[in-house]
Amino acid sequence: MRLIVIEDEPDLADGLARGLRHQGYAVDVA
Repeated sequence: MRLIVIEDEPDLADGLARGLRHQGYAVDVA
């Protein structure tokens, strides 16, 4: 499944994306 993370705090967005990728998701950050 592909997800998009929309967050204006770069550290939070990166942390969320990293965790989701670790769980096997494809993640785009906007």
